[in-house]
Amino acid sequence: MVITENQVFNLWDTNGRRADVINAFDIYLSILLEENNKENFEWSNFPSSLSQYNFYKHAIESSPDIFKEHPNFDYFDLTYREEIKNFNEGFKSKLIVKVKPEDIVLLDKQIEARARHYSSNLCKFGFANSKRIISNSGKSFLGIDFKKDELESLLPLTSANIVVLRQLLKLRVYTKNIGKQRIYYSPFKAALYLLLQDKYVIDEDMFGTIVQSMTPYNIVDIDELIKDYKHKNGNIVSAEISYPKEYLSDGKISFNLFKTQIKNSKSSKVIDVYYNFYSELYDYNHTGDEFHLIKVLNLFNDKRTKEILKKAFGYGQNIFNDIDSMFSYGLSVFLFNNSGNDLLNKNGFNKNFFSRYTKSKYLDSAREYFDTTKRMLSATGLFRFDKAQPILSFKDILKSIFSTEELKNTIFSYSTEDEFLLYEGDDSIDCTFLNDSSLVEILSLNNSSISNIITSIEDAYGVQREKINIAVKDKANLDFLEHINTKYTKDVVLTIMKLFSDRRNDRVIKQMVNPEASVPTIYEFITAIAWYYISDKQMNLFDSLNLTLNSEYEPILHAGGGDGDIIAKYKNLVIMLEVTLMDKNSQKRGELEPVLRHSTNMRAKYQGVDTLTFFIADELDQSTVITWRLAALAPREATNSIVVDNVKIMAFTNNEICSFIEKGITSSKIISETNKTFLNTDFTEGWRERTVSRIMA
Repeated sequence: MVITENQVFNLWDTNGRRADVINAFDIYLSILLEENNKENFEWSNFPSSLSQYNFYKHAIESSPDIFKEHPNFDYFDLTYREEIKNFNEGFKSKLIVKVKPEDIVLLDKQIEARARHYSSNLCKFGFANSKRIISNSGKSFLGIDFKKDELESLLPLTSANIVVLRQLLKLRVYTKNIGKQRIYYSPFKAALYLLLQDKYVIDEDMFGTIVQSMTPYNIVDIDELIKDYKHKNGNIVSAEISYPKEYLSDGKISFNLFKTQIKNSKSSKVIDVYYNFYSELYDYNHTGDEFHLIKVLNLFNDKRTKEILKKAFGYGQNIFNDIDSMFSYGLSVFLFNNSGNDLLNKNGFNKNFFSRYTKSKYLDSAREYFDTTKRMLSATGLFRFDKAQPILSFKDILKSIFSTEELKNTIFSYSTEDEFLLYEGDDSIDCTFLNDSSLVEILSLNNSSISNIITSIEDAYGVQREKINIAVKDKANLDFLEHINTKYTKDVVLTIMKLFSDRRNDRVIKQMVNPEASVPTIYEFITAIAWYYISDKQMNLFDSLNLTLNSEYEPILHAGGGDGDIIAKYKNLVIMLEVTLMDKNSQKRGELEPVLRHSTNMRAKYQGVDTLTFFIADELDQSTVITWRLAALAPREATNSIVVDNVKIMAFTNNEICSFIEKGITSSKIISETNKTFLNTDFTEGWRERTVSRIMA
């Protein structure tokens, strides 16, 4: 990633920003993979290609809760639907001839441009190149050809967690070409260093400000920066400022000139607030008239204006100390309380004002962009932000892998131009940043280094090498269950389960669980916890989930397409829960085959024990349910060619699961009555409902 001087690095473009960044990666990569697999794929705009249009179309279809209104797309799709279909089938001329010139502009500016913006985040993170060809790291994120190395296998993380970890560890923020070399900053190494060393207490604001505001244009000692943060109340920006000549003089800046140099992209009215603040401060400093100072201080009586000025000129803090002292005790006391404030100084006032604006704007951007960086760090499964003080999960393992001294010494480094091009600069999917590399490969560890790390971890956990994975997973399981038993009590789970029946509750559900996850992903997560309570906490909930969790043990990504949603293993039984929020009209098309395939494969995998699939949805398509019921009567071939019989799939509604919880009905009774149903051939209407009635009795 290359940034300009005084630019804050950003892991997700603000155009198209969304809270569920990991889910968005999965969606956007899946769409691109389908496009990449098309013959003669070309990432270009119309008339050369419709790949960008197709990307946007599938993006809004995949995230209806994010893209709620898209009138320009709806108009274009409705107007040219048949011609678009022909174009995608290779017959391009009909659309090219028919489309109006003004609609070509609309397509480019309002539809294709959005596809370019949204997919650019895949490029920024190394999951695709600028031509939108998916890289090996992008494929690994989707689970394609993904393999853990020896160290990664010690961590109870999913493929998505680990691939995000790999990419963050490889991430370099480069300067523009400076002579024959470039300087780069490694944010992930800075983040690790801050939390691995034990000599400082780092709160979330300090952590985010330091990680996000550091820049390759200003090499600093991170320990000195921590000290500066504490002494300067977070005002650690040391950006090089290019002052307009007018701000190096003492003359008052006109509004017309002011608005061209001090800007706000969100509102022109905000510029009026800025200038009013500047003008009255200038007049006070150059006349000494308290009237102008009072007008300045009165601006802070309005809450919105106060926040605007704090962000633009106060580094997010109060610009003046004890404003009330001016009105209670007079000017001299106020000036004493604000001694040293550079905005209350006639000498160099214009320069000080512009400096305040530039540095405050930089710091405000850093704090805004850290929101996405924080989500990315959390998605590794290593960085926890559920308390005021961020902490590292699996810290003993990380301390064994990473030397704090080496981390500190490599936060800033140098590359020749040739090295930069090999790393990421030539846009090839074979570049180091885009190519998939494991943790061992990224750190260039040899066998001796790996052996020393393993020995250190053995000492930390007090177990032999072959038991490290079990010890780590057991500790993670205990932490996970503590989180579940604290946040997701049975009553809370029941409350959330009932909300799924009305999609108007989606926003509430996300706020109650995790805004970074899609609602279908949350449904899998909450249903698994519901079954945990139904089974009297006898299932291993942590092992049963196929979801990707963040470091706070909250869901961020659904199960991969090749696996069941939730698989609970008992002594002589394996249960799979398949859950969906699809309405009954969509279930035959979207769920019939996958649920049957997953259930057959599970039966083949766990031979020698009984297997049972429970399908759970808000409403059920009866023809799909009976098709699954009939599947138990005939042998079926699994994906691995093993032929199995007695593939049992039973469907329940969301309300029925809620009733099981409310009535205290256990999984043993549900399993027993379901198995009785599959012992007979009663397929008459109401067979499923009769089974449910026996369970409820």
